Amino acid sequence: MNATNAALLLWMVAVLPAAAQQAATQPVSQLNMDAVPRLNTESIAKVQQLLKDKGFDPGRFDGIVGPLTRGAVSSFQEKYGIKSRGEIDQTLFALGAVDVALSTSNEVNQSR
Repeated sequence: MNATNAALLLWMVAVLPAAAQQAATQPVSQLNMDAVPRLNTESIAKVQQLLKDKGFDPGRFDGIVGPLTRGAVSSFQEKYGIKSRGEIDQTLFALGAVDVALSTSNEVNQSR
């Protein structure tokens, strides 16, 4: 784990609400940060709204991970020093979508 990832993890732990921390089934240090969760359209639309709120334009809030959403995710990742792949991975924590990240932590798509 490099210093950027360690700093990001520390920041995430510091800002997570206590309730979200208690809901976690495993320590944050053991999360697979490369896992790509399977998100439903409602969760994707929430991510799109969060990206827009943070100044990254994902296009329409349609619950579809299209080119504009991937571009917004990639730009967000690059700005905050996260490994940039344009995929909605555990970047969910950095976006503040803790509920989405935790609800999908056991349902991940490991294939690329």
